[in-house]
Amino acid sequence: ESSVFDFTFTDYYVPEMGEDIKRYFLSFSKLVDPETLADIKIFTNSVEAQFMEEGKRKVNLDPGIISVDRFILATTKNRGHRVPLREGIYAEITLIYMNKNFQELPWTYADFRSMEYRNLLKELRRKYLLQLKERHR
Repeated sequence: ESSVFDFTFTDYYVPEMGEDIKRYFLSFSKLVDPETLADIKIFTNSVEAQFMEEGKRKVNLDPGIISVDRFILATTKNRGHRVPLREGIYAEITLIYMNKNFQELPWTYADFRSMEYRNLLKELRRKYLLQLKERHR
């Protein structure tokens, strides 16, 4: 579990979730097949629905998968740079890893452009690489 970040990069969620939005990241030690990303997003959508009040979300869960070369987010919003997975779920390569750091892309959200987020993801990638190394022993 990461430290808590103030979510100040956009006011997109304010009408639905109110002011003073916080974000934190959870990472899981169990490695999953990237093919399960759509299943994970469908599950997190159901969790969001459980916490809705008067038709508004109080929780927004954005599952992603980190790999050696990229960080991928799942979303329900279709855009030209996103790949359809199934049942209205799309995958977006949000950051790519090259030159020893995560690099943004033209569509990368402002929060994921921040050094705070990219440094956190870099640390998660380091742990992921250790898991891969351990798995192959």
